[in-house]
Amino acid sequence: MSTKEKNLEEEYSEEDILEVKNFQEMIKNLTKSHGKNWVWFSIIVNTIFIWIMFVTGIFRSLNAILLTIFIPLMIFSYYARKSKHKIFFNKIMLVGCAGYVITAVIWLFAGYILFNAPWAPFYHFYHKLSDIPQAAILLILMGAIYGIVAYILYRFGKKREWKIFHYY
Repeated sequence: MSTKEKNLEEEYSEEDILEVKNFQEMIKNLTKSHGKNWVWFSIIVNTIFIWIMFVTGIFRSLNAILLTIFIPLMIFSYYARKSKHKIFFNKIMLVGCAGYVITAVIWLFAGYILFNAPWAPFYHFYHKLSDIPQAAILLILMGAIYGIVAYILYRFGKKREWKIFHYY
């Protein structure tokens, strides 16, 4: 042993040296696991960072919620193109995300045509209700539309063997 190592051993106890070595091993393991699980690691770090910015007052709550949803979707979509689990990600993106987008568009039109337009068939019934039953009716309508759209998109994906785009 060199004199420097002897001085360190005299200065620190064995427990301190073991703690430093354990910490160094923990850092090495973290970087190895980060290489394997970079998707989850980046999503967790981004989410924590976004909510820290919300707590400090940099983001409003709507911005924090939207970024918490859309950043993981972007990371997943990038990972899905490079992954060996393309079929699984295609199912999530087609049935989950595309289904929700199509549902939102249909729901806005259906809600207006059925309930909010002055000539709507349920206009008088709908506007006599208080706020909670009105919201419940609109949520039930959205759930029904999503069920139909998700089933149609699932059948579409299954027919094409979950190869949504020809360049995949």
